[in-house]
Amino acid sequence: MYEFRSRGRALALSTLLVVSLLLATLEVRADNWGVFRVGLGSWLVPLQRLAVEVFDPLVATVEGLAGIASLRSENAALRAELAETQAEMAAVEDQLARLDSLERLVDLDLPDVEQTRTLANVVGRQVGFEFHLRIDKGLEEGVVAGNPVLDENGYLLGRVGASTEDFATVIPLSADVEGLTVLVAGSVGVLRPQVGSVLLSLEVFDSPPIVAEGEDVVTSQLSVSFPPGLPVGSLVGEARVVGSVLRGAVKPFSDPQRARAVLVVSWPPGPK
Repeated sequence: MYEFRSRGRALALSTLLVVSLLLATLEVRADNWGVFRVGLGSWLVPLQRLAVEVFDPLVATVEGLAGIASLRSENAALRAELAETQAEMAAVEDQLARLDSLERLVDLDLPDVEQTRTLANVVGRQVGFEFHLRIDKGLEEGVVAGNPVLDENGYLLGRVGASTEDFATVIPLSADVEGLTVLVAGSVGVLRPQVGSVLLSLEVFDSPPIVAEGEDVVTSQLSVSFPPGLPVGSLVGEARVVGSVLRGAVKPFSDPQRARAVLVVSWPPGPK
């Protein structure tokens, strides 16, 4: 049915065009009547109506399609511009947050003021089983394996794992296989990572203290790898005494996923 109507309209359109051409060129001359054009208005009215019926929907359809295409093109351009603007804003916000972190790191008050400090930006993260951070300072800046690493709040984040001339890797506490000697409620204990968890496992062997949830845990003066008194985390949940060992879980204060800048500390201090 649609095909028949389309053919009928095409035929009517062709007829109308032919008649229009004839009217544009047809002239009838008479001896005394001068030059006049043949008036065929009475039977052209139906043809005009037919033309309107044929052309108007066609023009409307073409205009509608053109308008839709134009809107789609404009929307695509606006979406691209918006995405670019959002990316630029995110980059600016990240730089401002990084600057704020660096300023706070400069003002940190550490237990030993004579320690060598090196500010570094976090430039990458390695996810997976051996999670670590990548910083933009290395051997040229005095950053060596084993150096303690602090976040902007002065919390212990981890230690330097490996160092090259231009960059180094940082192993967070939650990914470090080496135990950390700490102090909790006046007693010395050891923190170790738990597989698949951000919490650290705490064990206190000698004279288990009475501790409560929220008890702060700091580095011990018996540690040879870290300065004493650095904030590490707090006790979560209930610690239990199993035999002569106090066991509990500690949530680190520092979040390596959010770190933008860090402070690398030279430890132990070199000879004076």
